[in-house]
Amino acid sequence: MMKMYWTIGAIPGLQPFERREQRRIWRVGATASFGEWRVLAALFVCGIVSSIGSLAGHLVTGHIWGSVVGAGILGGASSLIVGQYITRFARQHISVYLAQRASSTS
Repeated sequence: MMKMYWTIGAIPGLQPFERREQRRIWRVGATASFGEWRVLAALFVCGIVSSIGSLAGHLVTGHIWGSVVGAGILGGASSLIVGQYITRFARQHISVYLAQRASSTS
């Protein structure tokens, strides 16, 4: 089971730092994780799922607002999952970054 992190401060490894430093380190890890093909594939799947929700909403209601609601529900659910998936990769990059930072200051 994947652990859910609702805030940046809850991510292990970032807890000892102040909020501003946590955000800076998170940006380093998150930016690096977007180079992973699996993360890009997950984002693509999230877009497909949102499109399916839009289509389903339109088919059920026959109205534009059904499309918006369908896309919002399925897009929101899939983006929550993808966000946690990205966090998994970002944590790996954060660990490497913090290890390099510690070795450079020693």
